[in-house]
Amino acid sequence: MPRKKLRYQMYQPHNVKPISTENNKYLIYYEETSWSLDEGPGEWRRIDEPLEVQSDDIDEHIKQLNIKNVEYIVEDYKTTYAKILTAHSANPAASELLKTRRNWCYLRWKEFDTMFDIAGWQMDVELPVIFNFRPSPDYTTIYLGNEEVHITETQGKVIKILHINYLNGIYSLTTGEIFTQLMKLGHKTDAMKISEIFDNKEKERDILINNIGRGKYSLNMPPI
Repeated sequence: MPRKKLRYQMYQPHNVKPISTENNKYLIYYEETSWSLDEGPGEWRRIDEPLEVQSDDIDEHIKQLNIKNVEYIVEDYKTTYAKILTAHSANPAASELLKTRRNWCYLRWKEFDTMFDIAGWQMDVELPVIFNFRPSPDYTTIYLGNEEVHITETQGKVIKILHINYLNGIYSLTTGEIFTQLMKLGHKTDAMKISEIFDNKEKERDILINNIGRGKYSLNMPPI
């Protein structure tokens, strides 16, 4: 059964009650939050019916339940962000609603991040990087981690193309694919190479773009 998008469960360590220590059975009380079209963003609420599990390592079991929900958040964040970039011009009102939804996903992730810190758990997935890439609407200013990068309009278009594809699971593009998508955006340039587009911003290019060889480029972020 497919999961319901924009619905997450949080399992906190202190909400575990042992049923049988001999059989390693436990009741796990948990909280749930969701975003619906009718009600919008929801707050965390306790679910009355606990989850009954059998586990030799209940701490690890709870951790993995939470990691699965963090993965759901990232999946929804990526999908929503990709929709924002395509809806921005066609429907500004829809774009603003999607931005609110994206920010809601980000806040949910921060809550999981805080819980993991308190529990002393390592989040065994490279998730924070997707939240650390924050472009301005025209992509001429980009925050990547602790870096603040300022680039030209044409350079911003290249980064936007790479970002849209990244969010859709396409992590690298050839030079030809980038230039074709530039033309589809209605942007003309006399440059023939990516290096020519960034000829005055080599440091910024190296922060944002990874040249993976054979004329292929990606954002300087690991795939998720």
